[in-house]
Amino acid sequence: MILLLATASVIISTLCFGAGMWLAFSVIGMTLPFIWCILLGAILAPTDAVVVESLLKQVGLPDNLRAAIVGESLFNDGVGVVLFLLALGIIQGETTYEFGHGQLLIAFAREIGGGAALGIGAGWLAAHLMRRVHDDGLLLLISLALVLGSYRIANVLELSGPIAVVSAGLCMASPSPRFGMTAKTRTVLASFWTLLDQLMNTMLFLLVGLQILGLVIQPAELIPLAFAVPLAVITRAISVAVPIAFARDGFRDKTRNVAVLTWAGLRGGISIALALTLPASPWRNDLLVVTYAVVVFTIVVQGLTMPAFLRAAYRGKEAA
Repeated sequence: MILLLATASVIISTLCFGAGMWLAFSVIGMTLPFIWCILLGAILAPTDAVVVESLLKQVGLPDNLRAAIVGESLFNDGVGVVLFLLALGIIQGETTYEFGHGQLLIAFAREIGGGAALGIGAGWLAAHLMRRVHDDGLLLLISLALVLGSYRIANVLELSGPIAVVSAGLCMASPSPRFGMTAKTRTVLASFWTLLDQLMNTMLFLLVGLQILGLVIQPAELIPLAFAVPLAVITRAISVAVPIAFARDGFRDKTRNVAVLTWAGLRGGISIALALTLPASPWRNDLLVVTYAVVVFTIVVQGLTMPAFLRAAYRGKEAA
């Protein structure tokens, strides 16, 4: 289920949101190339692992659904980045991708599969070294080398850096006594990376504020927001409903799970980071405005109403 949510759901959301926004821009008389709308869909398809996990700690949720939400948000970043880079490559004139000949599918599978293989190998090596180290400073240096090194090597090999790093982390977190981190190592690394994670996200949202102040927004550029925000929720619901349809739960449980996964689909750091890397173009402002609006809506509106939403969804049924 996590695999389907992190791959199929991201692809479905990207295509549906991109097509929907292309129609919306056409209706209001703003002409955007279809591939740029697909690029926007890739920016807003992945959910934010940090925001989602922080929020779920505050609310009661069944363990299996919590695992699906957190697991999806960890892996869909990498899939979203791959889709973003493929669309950006087409925009910038890459000639290696030909529609209808399987090149896009092959490139997609190679980046994800190769990134996962690289991450597992790097994670195994780092865990092997850490089990022979007793100095906290050296443990942190190995973890930094793992993150920066695996991401850089993945980029050089044209593989997915985010997938490589996530796979390395999962590899190191193995509960096996012969493989993975010891309890002491886990405590040291978790403390360091949690602090770094919070600092990086604070800086990222500070950049958003500075970027918004630098934008010259015309009134006409605000019109697409009336379409973008509800469309983001609708496409999220469609994208999670497809994998959930294959679950063995009853219709009522499936409906509830789709609703919870939809409302828990908060966008955040990854969407902002991708948006800030958009190249200069006549449509960059339009894409930035839509991205910021969807991110702010999901974090503020969906995030603040999540506890009440879950209470309503699980009324009469005990939440774990």
